[in-house]
Formats: sequence, structure tokens, C-alpha cells
Amino acid sequence: MSFLGPIGFGLWTYVALGAAVLAVSAYIIKMRRRRFEVPFAQLWQRVLEQKDANALWKQLKRLVSLLLMLAILGILLFAALDPTLGAVDRKARSVVILLDASASMKAMDGDEAGKKSRMDVAKERAKHLIDSMGGGDVAMVMKVDGQATPMSRFSNDGPMLDKIIDDKLSASDTPADLPRALGAAADALRDRTNPLIVIVSDGAFPESQLGLVKWAGTPYAPKTDAKNLAAVDLSNIDVRYLPVGRRSDNVGIIAFNVRRYIANKAAYEVFIEIQNFGQEPAHRQLTLYNGQTAVDTKRLDLAPGQHVRQIYPKIPGGEDNQLRATAPIRSRSTTPRMRSCPRARSRRC
Repeated sequence: MSFLGPIGFGLWTYVALGAAVLAVSAYIIKMRRRRFEVPFAQLWQRVLEQKDANALWKQLKRLVSLLLMLAILGILLFAALDPTLGAVDRKARSVVILLDASASMKAMDGDEAGKKSRMDVAKERAKHLIDSMGGGDVAMVMKVDGQATPMSRFSNDGPMLDKIIDDKLSASDTPADLPRALGAAADALRDRTNPLIVIVSDGAFPESQLGLVKWAGTPYAPKTDAKNLAAVDLSNIDVRYLPVGRRSDNVGIIAFNVRRYIANKAAYEVFIEIQNFGQEPAHRQLTLYNGQTAVDTKRLDLAPGQHVRQIYPKIPGGEDNQLRATAPIRSRSTTPRMRSCPRARSRRC
């Protein structure tokens, strides 16, 4: 058993001894009997005889009461040490939680029933991790999409960190930039003791990035034992991975741009980029819609990590003033992923 309390064991010993002395002293003071003078002692003779007969039982009751009070005090002091089963380092840890907020985290396969997105499950696991921290541990929450955005400072305030995860984190429409996120986490952990990086993600990273990091507890088999990712030094940092999601395939639209022709204001040019983030070949049907009408449909065969770019020239305006694209999986239970761009609001999205 290990103890991860906010104070050292030596200081805790002094606090425990002081509390025990105060408790016993207060108990003895409470036992003092007040003296009363009565006019005629014979009237109290029978009462005194009854007290003498029960003196032994009363002494035992007082002793049991004292032991019970000391036991309760000991339990409270023991709980203050934050006991933990197993061999755990008592030194406080500095943790950076990298919470994946990329487009692939919108997939609705977070649970078996398909009612939770990967992002919802990732939030639950991040909050569980925060709630399990020791008294001296501090954590920082960082959002990972196309950027690496710190959402908090290092703090041991669990409810505050949980609220940040619930209120300020949602999946975006961009892929995750793992090198940038690890670089920002390494900078934040510089000169801190027991640094730890925890990545909560579906693992939708390019294979070139996965092979450069020695992951702990992930299903990915690293191609190298190197601990450096480009210029990011992770040699003295423990990196852990908490996976979310159930499907191994991971394909999504990562770019959707629209621009209007200068010579013809009623026509548009559309650029779409789709990527396979999985480790197996994927087959998708990419469809561009102009309002409710399908303008073009193409079958795409994507190798692992492959990007495919499509340009659609001279697209006329639609009835609902909206262009959108879908790349659904053929399974009926899967919700199509799509990106949409209202023409009237922006030329690029």
C-alpha cells in the first residue's frame, strides 16, 4: 500500500500525536465531576450505594467510549494520507491530458449501443483520470485538433477541471496535429517532477506519426524504439494512451472549400479533401450535394493514410443556398459524416 497524501508522513505523525493528546485531554476534562454540598447526607445514602455497585461497569463504558473516539480520529487521519493499493510512487505527478477534438471524434461508436460519440466517451475517461489523481498531483487539460490549445493551468482542483472538460471541449472539423500537441505538452512539463502525458484519442493519427513514438498500452506496434518525435524530446516523459472508439476504420472529410467565380457570381468551385486515418484500406462513396440534389458521386478506394483531393468546377447555386458533401460507410447503422458550407455566409469553410 502506498500513500499519496498532500503532506509528508513525518509531518502527519506529529499531527496525529497532537490530535490524540488533545482528544484524550478533552475527554478527561469532560469526566471531571462537579462537587455539590447537600444539607443531609443520609438522604443520599441509597444513591451512593447504587453508584458504588455500578462503578466497574461505568469505568468500562468510559474506556470503551475513549477507545471509540480514538478509533474515529485514527480513521480520519488515515484517510488524510490518501492510501492506495499497490506499489505507487508517492511523489506528486504533473499530468498533461491531451484530449483529441479532431473531426473523427464525432463518430458515434463510443459505446456498444452507438448512442455516444467518441468525444463523449473521451470526456468521461478524462474526468475519471482527473478524479483518480492523488492529493499532490496537478493536471493540465489541452485540446488537440489542428492546434494545441491549453484549456487550463496546472491545477489539483478536480471539479474545476471537470467543468472545463464539460463546457469548453467539443469536436472540431480538422484533423489532430499530434507533433504540435506533444511539443506543447513537453514544453509545459519542462522542469517538472514526474511528468506524464496522457493522450485520450481514437488513434486517428497518420502512420508516420504513430511509428515515431513508443506508446505505452496501445494496440499500435511501433516501428522504432525511438522516443523522439521530430524535434520534440520525450525521453524523460512517460506517455500513456487511453483509446476510445470501436471501429478500426477511420475516414473523414478534412477540407471543404468553396469560392465564387469572379465572372459568374451564380457559379462556384468546390474543393474537397478526404483522408483515410485507419490502418486498413477503406472504400467510400463521396457525394457532393447542391441543395437536395446530388451533383456528383464517386467511389473512392483509399489506402492507409492516403489523401484524395477532388475539385468540382462550375457548380450552380442550390435552392436552400447550401453545398454539402458526404462520405458514408455502407453500414445502415452508421451516420454519414458531412461538411457543409453556406454560400451566403462565407467563401471558404
